Amino acid sequence: MSSSLLAKQKVCATRLTAWNSAKGSHSIQRQIRLHEKTLTRLRRGPIFVESKVEENRLRAEIEQLLSKEEVYWKQRGKTHWLQEGDRNTVGQWLDREADICSHIEAYFGAIFSSRNPSEEELEKGTEAISARVTDQMQHELSMPFTAEEVSKALSQMAPLKSQGWTICLHYFSNLIGILLERMWCLVLFPCLMTWFCRET
Repeated sequence: MSSSLLAKQKVCATRLTAWNSAKGSHSIQRQIRLHEKTLTRLRRGPIFVESKVEENRLRAEIEQLLSKEEVYWKQRGKTHWLQEGDRNTVGQWLDREADICSHIEAYFGAIFSSRNPSEEELEKGTEAISARVTDQMQHELSMPFTAEEVSKALSQMAPLKSQGWTICLHYFSNLIGILLERMWCLVLFPCLMTWFCRET
């Protein structure tokens, strides 16, 4: 009796292994590799309308095969499958791709959509959020630029990364030397400040 049971188990295991090779992950991976080879061959060949249609068809089939493989491995991991399956059985069962997509859209739409909250609700929601810019920081950021700050910032710019008037400055500096340094405070800085502070 036990020997016949063991024999049947062995036959069953052999047939399941053969089925897995024919229909399971190995088969899917084989089909994906075959499609990818064909796709590579099409890309290397001359471009025709027919080849473009075939390429799109192969891409769609590869996508379907990858989805099948993902489902296959989820089914193999029974624990994960049960957890994910439980979430899908709350109230209704969805198996069509279009239904699943619309369910996901509705779920996330409900989470991220606004219900036109009042000002009080908004203030209550933002109470726990600490301000990143303090009043002191805001005061310092709002202060007008000084000639030293602008000069320091401009001198730190890499000439090749932010080409502009600094290239001219180096050129004229060689020509007129110290005169340009004196002109900085008298002419160039006021011009720059006018440009920075102009209304947009």
